[in-house]
Amino acid sequence: GTAIGTTVIAGGVESVGGVISNTVVASGGSVGLGAGAVASNTVIESGGRLVVAGVASNTTIESGGTVVLSGLAARLAGTITVENGGLLQVGADAKLPVSSGEVLTYTFALQHGELDIQSGGAAIHALVLGLEVVSAGGSDIDASVFSGGGQKVLAGGTVVGATISGGGTQYVYAGGFANATAVGGSLVDYGTVSG
Repeated sequence: GTAIGTTVIAGGVESVGGVISNTVVASGGSVGLGAGAVASNTVIESGGRLVVAGVASNTTIESGGTVVLSGLAARLAGTITVENGGLLQVGADAKLPVSSGEVLTYTFALQHGELDIQSGGAAIHALVLGLEVVSAGGSDIDASVFSGGGQKVLAGGTVVGATISGGGTQYVYAGGFANATAVGGSLVDYGTVSG
């Protein structure tokens, strides 16, 4: 079915198998978007949570709000706004591409999740327990790679100010560029590392 203009308040749980639009997930509220389901123009307020196994379009994550991508079919489309203090999590088996013109902040790649920074895309303050891949023309600033996490800087990719904790690994491939990396874990260098 289709639901329009829903507000999910504290203690409320909405499970979606169809289409929802103009939804507000308030503090203590939770929305689960199933595989094949579509949500558009969703606002996640502080304390609200949206779990996406389908497609979420034009999503705003306010400070204290959380969105989790879950599974291979999970996708974000349109405009993604992550306000300071909001959290976008890329969960197990999910992959989030950041394409040209997109800048994502405070994105958390969980274990077995992947953040893929493509040409013209950028990530700032990414938190990596899974994998972050910075491809040609992509850039990353001030990422934190934790134990078990990996950051791959491919040819033409740029990473500045990454912090690699114990058990984390940064791979800089031929043609890749990493500057001012703080290494407490492992650095595998086939490209250019400076600072």
